[in-house]
Amino acid sequence: VIDNSKINLIDVDFEDVWISNLTATTTSTQSGTVLTAAGSGTGSSLYVYNMDADGYSDASIESLESLHMEDVDWGSADVAIAPGGSSSTALGPHDTNAAMDNFTAGDLTMARTAPSMHDITIDALSLVGNSPSTNGIRGSNWDTSGISVSGCMYNIAVETVETDYIAGSCSLSAIPNTMVFENVDATYTGTMNAIYARNSAITIGEGSISMPSTFDKMSKASTNGRIVLIDVDQDGTDCESSTSGCDVSSGSSGAIYFGGLATVKVYKLLGGGIKEYKEGHTVQAIATDAGAVLFPVGVHKTDSNGEASVWVISGNDAGDAFDDH
Repeated sequence: VIDNSKINLIDVDFEDVWISNLTATTTSTQSGTVLTAAGSGTGSSLYVYNMDADGYSDASIESLESLHMEDVDWGSADVAIAPGGSSSTALGPHDTNAAMDNFTAGDLTMARTAPSMHDITIDALSLVGNSPSTNGIRGSNWDTSGISVSGCMYNIAVETVETDYIAGSCSLSAIPNTMVFENVDATYTGTMNAIYARNSAITIGEGSISMPSTFDKMSKASTNGRIVLIDVDQDGTDCESSTSGCDVSSGSSGAIYFGGLATVKVYKLLGGGIKEYKEGHTVQAIATDAGAVLFPVGVHKTDSNGEASVWVISGNDAGDAFDDH
């Protein structure tokens, strides 16, 4: 326990920083850092476990090799993660070398970093630079005031999201972002778009989006942007087609797709026509258009009855219908 550390709590430039079972208390919010880990060289690492210190303003992490944070509460401190330093272009921690579990903070900005992220409670999440890994970010239970990707090649899949907005913008069409969010509850408070895609593919599976009185569009697919709305409603209106009443828009090279749920059963056919339904099998629906394969939407597993609800596309904002998968 550290009591009433003034201005800064921890400010070091060690290559490796390990913190475990630390509680820090203050009588008032301090203007400095809860943690500055400025060791940014090859092999630098950060490990934080069970840290509760909510009385500081910000944090800065430059660890290049690995990043692990579990059961960390930094209150409303804004966190900047820039592996190798803010001017570096090196790939940051990713895959098994990066994880955040049960993490609380203010705004979180991550450059060139791709951790697994579960049970995250923060203000705005901003991902910048290009992703260091094609495996990307896997997560669950995100409570944020916004999700923004201003980079390329991020592969994101998250279950259960509460947010204000979701935006993906990449400058290069050759390395787009792929972002999939399941069970989304979004309350947009801005004046533009709750969902925005540019050189990015964003899928919202089973979600509800509330819009303010004044805004541009609920979903907007800009240059080479693709937005897929599966079982999504806008202020209670189901977005099942281009004429449903949901406010969407796409540019000449963008598209917005609509869809719903279908039931799939997986079984092994035994003798005599008996079906043995199989649990734990991965199923995925892919829409076809005049025999041409479009793109897969979502990944699902069968339950104990061999059954799964899968995401299927029914149409797009150009008025096309898709009946075959």
